[in-house]
Amino acid sequence: MELSELYPHSASKSVKWSPDGKFIAVALNYRLLIRETANLGVTSLFSCNADIGDLEWSPDGDYVACLIPKRSMVQIWCATKSTKSGNEWSCKIEESIAGCTSVRWSPDSRHVLTVSDFQMRLTVWSVVDRSSMHIHHPKSSSQGISFNKSGVYLAVLQRKDSKDMVSIYSTDNWENVSTFTLDTFDAVDLAWASDDTCLCVWDNCVNYKICVYSLNGGKLYEYQAYEHALGIKSVQWSCTTSQMLAVGSYDQKVRLLNPLTKKCMMEWNHSAPLSRANTTVYRESPSDSPYEPINYVIDSSATMTLPSTKPPTDQANPKMGVSWIRWSPSGRYIASKNDNTPNVIFIWTVTKSHPSCVLLHRSPVKTAAWDPSHDRLVISCGESVIYFWTPNSASCVPIPGGTMVQSLTWRGDGEAIGLVDKSQYCVCYLDPDENLV
Repeated sequence: MELSELYPHSASKSVKWSPDGKFIAVALNYRLLIRETANLGVTSLFSCNADIGDLEWSPDGDYVACLIPKRSMVQIWCATKSTKSGNEWSCKIEESIAGCTSVRWSPDSRHVLTVSDFQMRLTVWSVVDRSSMHIHHPKSSSQGISFNKSGVYLAVLQRKDSKDMVSIYSTDNWENVSTFTLDTFDAVDLAWASDDTCLCVWDNCVNYKICVYSLNGGKLYEYQAYEHALGIKSVQWSCTTSQMLAVGSYDQKVRLLNPLTKKCMMEWNHSAPLSRANTTVYRESPSDSPYEPINYVIDSSATMTLPSTKPPTDQANPKMGVSWIRWSPSGRYIASKNDNTPNVIFIWTVTKSHPSCVLLHRSPVKTAAWDPSHDRLVISCGESVIYFWTPNSASCVPIPGGTMVQSLTWRGDGEAIGLVDKSQYCVCYLDPDENLV
């Protein structure tokens, strides 16, 4: 494993890999830098009209869209190649009075989607013929807007006449394919199944309800685990099948649903005592001196109850319940985080009723992500250490230079990780032939 030098950046969402993994885009105040991932040399430098708040690569990897919140503007740059005339191609989208809070690309890399302030409208802009199309009343700028896996359809969660609705649009001509009313109280988000045959929509935290709909609006499945208590907090489809849907809730449980059979296949309780016979517990062991490495040790207790925190009852959005769920690439494992035990990552095998592994850290977990190509998880607790887990073992890797890793992103091939601090970042290169853990 090798670590690059430290480089500066200026925003939390300002370091992103290109789709092919050959380049990395970085925002530094008003400047956009494109670096080669092989040596991190700068290949292109662009100047925007003001500080960059967010950036997005186009799916084909040719363009980068930069969100400029202060100017209600999006600037697009040709990042990896020039035009036939040799001139740099660029594009500017101005929302002026309407404002602009988010930007994303369509799958064809020729349309850009922006959402105005107060979610008044979603606009689809063509960077080819300068045309635009408006979709009114999106519920959110960051949630409820999703393309299916094949990129053929766009689903938008809307609120009209005090009712939740979903509109499906064809990305070929941006015409409305279907619009249907939802059987929800106040839906917050939606997600496509991995095979694009259906999508699920779930209510806000006040009401536990999740519904699965076909593309024409037919309700295929509805699930409600309980009533009169805080409900759903996180949802994710299996990456390999549409027959498994993981739902995390405020009662500290993950429920594995099968929309086809309309049954709850598994219910995983994060607050239950752990048994050494069923679960391997890795505990982060602090070093006695700065010269000794931090590592995991296996807890040998026959049974143990994880230390938990009690959230304040007088504050909104309490830190409790399962806030994070991610499937492994093979679909065999699920990693989860329960906010009542913020220092712990749970690893579940989908065929077992108990956790296969628990990773207990000294500090609260900031972020975690699966290797895109292998069942390998990397974890960060906001310190100068990253943690790896595989089905065979676990390990701690110190990061020199005092980098306090706040977020991390895998390169598409799983051979490099971007480690991002508040003001600087580096790249961790992994040897594909080296067994790290």
